[in-house]
Amino acid sequence: MKFSSLIPAVWLVLLALSGGTGCGGETERDLIFERIRTMARAAEAGDLEGVMTGVSLEYYDNRGRGFDQLEKLIANYLTGYQGIVIHVLDGEIDEILLPAASLQVDISVSSGLAKALRKVLSFTGYLVRISLKMQKDPGIWQVIAADWEIVSRDELFPGSQKILEKLFPSR
Repeated sequence: MKFSSLIPAVWLVLLALSGGTGCGGETERDLIFERIRTMARAAEAGDLEGVMTGVSLEYYDNRGRGFDQLEKLIANYLTGYQGIVIHVLDGEIDEILLPAASLQVDISVSSGLAKALRKVLSFTGYLVRISLKMQKDPGIWQVIAADWEIVSRDELFPGSQKILEKLFPSR
């Protein structure tokens, strides 16, 4: 199985753990992005259950996948690749009209090579833009729909470019 063919699973993994609990003073944007970062950590740890807790049972994407198909896709990805590293870069909220939100997030995804070697080689992995529709029900953000595309470094959001430069400085 090619790594690039599993990019959908990676971004869905990131999307899936969007259920959150927040402390006072945090905005909905803060809660959404913290859950995405939490989801990335769960994916890196191979925690399928942790990933899927943030996906709505009503999940459906434009590729015809529902919740069960997504869970199988993510499970295959998590068992098929070692050393998964996901960097949540930056994103933009298109709209938050409680209890719904739509947003886009840039991520960097890689697997294999030792983490230190990736840094030395400035290997960013695949750069992916994820488009999400989320629902807060009851009080927990969950992914109800998602789409993604591989993007170039130049297509990243400006904030993502800055974060990527800090992670992988140009030579």
